[in-house]
Amino acid sequence: MKTFGIRIKLLVLFFISLVQLTKSQNNIDPCLCNRKDCGDIIASFKLFSNSTVVCDGYEFEVQNNSTIPNVSYYIWSWGDGTKDSVTTTANQKHIYNIPLNKVCLDNQTTYQICLLAVKKCGSIYSCHNNNSPVTVIHRPVAKFDYTNSVCVDKKVDFINQSCNVDETLTDAYLWTFHDGTTSTAKNPSKTYTTPGTYTVKLKVKNGCGEHEITQIINVVDYPDAVVNISESAKDSVVCENDVITLIDKSNQWSKGNIWTFPSIDIFKDTIFVLDSSILKLEKSYPLDTINILDTIKFTISKPGTYTFKLNSKNACGTKEWLFRLKVVDAPVVTLNTPPMFCETATYTPVVNVTGDVKSYNWAFPGGSPTTSNQKNPGPITYNLPGTYTITLKADAECDTITRSVQLVVNSRDPVTITDPNKIFCQSSSPDTLRADRTGGTWSGQGITNISLGVFDPRPLSPGNYVITYTVGPVGCQSLANITLQVSLRKCNNMRYYTLQKYTNNSTYRQSTHRYLVRESSCQSIRSV
Repeated sequence: MKTFGIRIKLLVLFFISLVQLTKSQNNIDPCLCNRKDCGDIIASFKLFSNSTVVCDGYEFEVQNNSTIPNVSYYIWSWGDGTKDSVTTTANQKHIYNIPLNKVCLDNQTTYQICLLAVKKCGSIYSCHNNNSPVTVIHRPVAKFDYTNSVCVDKKVDFINQSCNVDETLTDAYLWTFHDGTTSTAKNPSKTYTTPGTYTVKLKVKNGCGEHEITQIINVVDYPDAVVNISESAKDSVVCENDVITLIDKSNQWSKGNIWTFPSIDIFKDTIFVLDSSILKLEKSYPLDTINILDTIKFTISKPGTYTFKLNSKNACGTKEWLFRLKVVDAPVVTLNTPPMFCETATYTPVVNVTGDVKSYNWAFPGGSPTTSNQKNPGPITYNLPGTYTITLKADAECDTITRSVQLVVNSRDPVTITDPNKIFCQSSSPDTLRADRTGGTWSGQGITNISLGVFDPRPLSPGNYVITYTVGPVGCQSLANITLQVSLRKCNNMRYYTLQKYTNNSTYRQSTHRYLVRESSCQSIRSV
């Protein structure tokens, strides 16, 4: 705030006076006005400190030494585009702020301060101006350049680009590093022995003040290029259409890693085919991001040798991982299915191979022998019933191919028909036979349902009939027989009766018994 005055760019009062002055002075700068219509007036001022040098950004004071009475107003023009209009001779204060885009163009700027005194008397006036230069010393600005990312144990040079520094001062430049060390050199160097992120501060000075700046430097260690390869491809040989996974496991200092694939257009290639999970990323990211993914999953459908690269680099250098993958035809390996055996087994495995196989490894748990490394292992013996797994691992150039088959040795368990021998009349209804093992089949004359064991005597002639029950797997079946007799006579009115004994007072004396009583002359009727 100005004392007894208002700081403005253009005051209305000054504008009116300026219009009048410019009309009468033929557009001469009003700061050059020198008119005496109302008598002589003299404008006079000086810097309060008796110096004509001030500092950028600091307030200074000027003293109005004008002594003419009845001056209507004063116009202070500071030379930087600002003006103040006041009506008293009070001291004025001002600050020069050099724009940032100009502060380093020079170390100082000179402005002309103009004081214009105006005295009005009716419609006429007198005016007088006084000009004096003032030199503004630019403020110091700290700036420095350096390599933002540097290698551990390598010297880093800091290039000073500060301006308006008074190098006659002993501490004109003061560098402060993360570890507390300092330097007053204009362009110091430093070696960082440990990777990390560190601060660097520079403070500069001149007679008008000081300025400081802090920047960050990244110190990195040496990169590596490390890739985890899926198990099937670790020996650099795979079968065609095997799924291969490459995972970038480079260290934390490896930045901007880039894959190089054996295909020019990996999205259209029909031989080198990216996994669907990778292809889905095309919808979310630009196509070129595929080259910087951590994980690459793919198949190759054509035999040949393919080269993959991963390049890793930082300020310490470049590292390359190179992988040549051989893709070969996969051999075809099949095992014949063993037949069914009963109680014991002697089986000779048969393997069918198309293509190259380097070695064979058989496993026969429960058999004798239990292993073999021959393509044709010969007969294998199993002495007990059970289910056995035969496994072959065929080692080919590109993979280990595993094939398994099941060998079953069945047990011949005994079976018993639970119904005793029976006698049927030709007119008897069909009867269902039973055994102590289910799932078998019934055979013989009179059997009308081989699964349920239904025997119908009606179409048969009198005589004895042998019925057979067969159960168990083919080749290891158990048999049981029963003889049924069919009688010539008809067995009419065959019924069950309950025989009861009562006391004289009609009460039970003993248990009830049931008997099948013959009402005709058919013999050999049995009690039940």
